[in-house]
Amino acid sequence: MQAENGADAPRGLTMEVREVFARNLRNLCETQPSIASVCRDVDINRQQFARYLSGKGLPNTGNLEKICEYFGIVEAELFSSDRLVDANHNLKQKHPVGRQLMGIIEEETPARIEPGIYFVDFTGPQHENTVVRSVLIVKAQGNIMTFRRITGFGERRRSWWAQFDGDHEGVILERRGNFYLMGINSSGTREPSMIVLRYAATERFVLVGHASIIGPTGPTTMAAVITAAPKSMSLRGALKNARSHAVDAPTIPMDIIDLLESERHSLARQPAPLIQAVPA
Repeated sequence: MQAENGADAPRGLTMEVREVFARNLRNLCETQPSIASVCRDVDINRQQFARYLSGKGLPNTGNLEKICEYFGIVEAELFSSDRLVDANHNLKQKHPVGRQLMGIIEEETPARIEPGIYFVDFTGPQHENTVVRSVLIVKAQGNIMTFRRITGFGERRRSWWAQFDGDHEGVILERRGNFYLMGINSSGTREPSMIVLRYAATERFVLVGHASIIGPTGPTTMAAVITAAPKSMSLRGALKNARSHAVDAPTIPMDIIDLLESERHSLARQPAPLIQAVPA
């Protein structure tokens, strides 16, 4: 990793790396309340951070570690062109099916969910005493609402729910008041997932519904609730909550527990369709 001024790398290569890094860093910062809050949380000078965002400089090893820890990512992701906003353009150009699908999605009216950080709480009939919390990062990319859902980041390695570790990426569509989060796990077995939710009868923004996923024991359906993370909470702070919680833990509000319980009983009476596993 070169120094802050990037003087020990060829100029052309350095500029290309800086531009990729800058665009990825700007994408990540869009999920935060402000640039000032990011600088404060990672303890990096605002002027220096502005150089990273503008592509005029790259962080030294210490500052790079701070940024990666804050956003809950690895170094390679910050320098990968696959994370760029216009990555969809390459998909459309190279793959006829991808081009057709992206064309359909781009004609959609954006789902009415604000960009930002959310919590997704899950429970199921076989785990009545446990709530599993994921972190959902919602972003607007042109006319498309996209998401990244991280599960198991803060889980103890030997716990049962550590097996549900995942990093799902996908799109959010809205139909007649229902929200559809369609994604694929970008790690592990790359299994698909589908979360279908509707507005809950609450004063704040809450979505309730079910998730069809493929876990370690096969396809399963779980009750799910989405709520916005506190505005003051950083992504790093949110990711510490990405683990299993006891239903009586103070970390999960009682109204969320009640919604999950009600949805769980509803699923028990009339199970939702499952996503079927596809043989490798």
